[in-house]
Parts: sequence; structure tokens; C-alpha cells
Amino acid sequence: GFLPEYYTDHTYVGNMRSATKLGLVDKPARLPDNIALIQKLVEEGRLVLTPPMDYDDSYCIAYARKHGGSIVTNDRYWDYIEKAGSGRARAEALQWI
Repeated sequence: GFLPEYYTDHTYVGNMRSATKLGLVDKPARLPDNIALIQKLVEEGRLVLTPPMDYDDSYCIAYARKHGGSIVTNDRYWDYIEKAGSGRARAEALQWI
């Protein structure tokens, strides 16, 4: 799996929990219950962390393409297709997705 790296940051997760409890965020974030488990999955190579504020879908797609994998999701990856531009690159993105 793929997960933004900031979900392993105890300070970030704690601050977001506090802000959610105080009603300071409009849309509460999904926060991990067990950061140690996430770190263990990373160490085992079962979870890949993506850079903060980066487009994590592209990591998932690149990994699946490189390793001949499949992606099971309800995400249509429209951002990925739009990012591909036009012409051949877009056609290839649409074909793969």
C-alpha cells in the first residue's frame, strides 16, 4: 500500500486529533490509530510512504506498472490522466488505467 509520510509523524497526528476534537477543522482527516504498526509495515516493505503534499496516486501507478501489478480502487485517476496531457501520453494513460 501507499500512504503519505506525515501519517507516521506523531506530532502531526496528535495535532490533527486535537484540532478535530476542538472542531477547528472543517473536514476531519482520517488519522491512523497505530503509528507503530504503520512503521512496522514500512520496515517489512508492505507499505510505501510518499512525500508529504505530493501526488501519491502517481507512486501507486508507477509501482504497479513497474512490477506488473494491479490496482484495486474506486478511484478513476482522472488527475493522473489530466496530468498526462494530450496526445499519445494521454492515450497511454487511459489505456493503462
